Amino acid sequence: MGLFGGKAAEPTLDEVHQQQGRRPSAAEAIAVDRRRKSVSNREVTGAGQITTRQSIVPVAMVTVLFFLWGFAYGLLDVLNSRFQVALHITQGESSGLQAAYFGYVALDHYFERQPI
Repeated sequence: MGLFGGKAAEPTLDEVHQQQGRRPSAAEAIAVDRRRKSVSNREVTGAGQITTRQSIVPVAMVTVLFFLWGFAYGLLDVLNSRFQVALHITQGESSGLQAAYFGYVALDHYFERQPI
C-alpha cells in the first residue's frame, strides 16, 4: 500500500540499476533540466538512494531546525542585555556569560573528537 492508499510506488532493484547505469551527456542533462519538474516516487535521487518524495520530510525538518537554531542564536545578545538588567551585573560580567557560552561550544567540539 502506498503513501496515500494507492499502489506502492517504490522502484524495483532493476529500475535503480538502470537509472544508475549510464550518466547522461551534457545535451541530455540540459534537455532534462529544461523539462517541467514533477515529484516522482519512482526515480531514485543520488542522496542516500531515496526517492524524491521520501526526501521531502528530512529536508523540511533540516530547514525548520536550522531556522529555529538561527532564531535562538539571534536571541543570545538580547538575553545577554536582559541578564545585565535583571541580575545587576556589569557589561564585563555579561561578556563573561557570553564567553562561557561560546567557550562551551568550542570545548564541546574539541572533546567530541577526543577518545575517552
